[in-house]
Amino acid sequence: MKETLSQVHGNFTFVFLEGDEDQVQEFIFNDKTRVLSLKCGDSYDYLTHKTKYGISACRKLFAFNYLIKMDDDIVIQPVSLSNFIKFCQVCDKDYLGCKQLNPITESNYGSEKYTLEKNKQPIVLPSIPYMGGPCYCLSVKACDIIKDHMDENGIRFEDFNVGLTLYNHDMEAVHCPLYTDYEHTLQPFHVGLHDVNRKYVK
Repeated sequence: MKETLSQVHGNFTFVFLEGDEDQVQEFIFNDKTRVLSLKCGDSYDYLTHKTKYGISACRKLFAFNYLIKMDDDIVIQPVSLSNFIKFCQVCDKDYLGCKQLNPITESNYGSEKYTLEKNKQPIVLPSIPYMGGPCYCLSVKACDIIKDHMDENGIRFEDFNVGLTLYNHDMEAVHCPLYTDYEHTLQPFHVGLHDVNRKYVK
């Protein structure tokens, strides 16, 4: 991903998040490697922690208008990402991405990826709009709501937790097709392909 990001143009910076529950500091940023190490676990069980703590650290480290959260299994289209970064300079929306709206349901999605027993149990999710986790975009205002109000120990699904927090603070979820899960539907406007089966991302 770092090599592809070198082909992206615009006024932006990037960081890679890692968790280290044994470190003393709240966060450690290595400017050379662009790794932002956070005081939390690094397994699937701590995605909500990494998201909240990562956003909080970025607010302290950088001055920015928008933050684009992207999973490491996104295959970036450099031109499209460059264009979206340019769009963010004039955008007046706070929460953009591939909008999801599920009915009230009991979910045990991805239970095999968790190690903590509490995270393997089904959970009932309310029906609210939220953005699919592989890639979404937050304004500074949205970042501050996440930083100040998201319960990292609550709903374990990071993307849903972010959406619920913003929904509870009356922030509109605006559909913007930043990615696709299917290679045959990839379009020039997509920031990237979500490489679900890791065909290209190892």
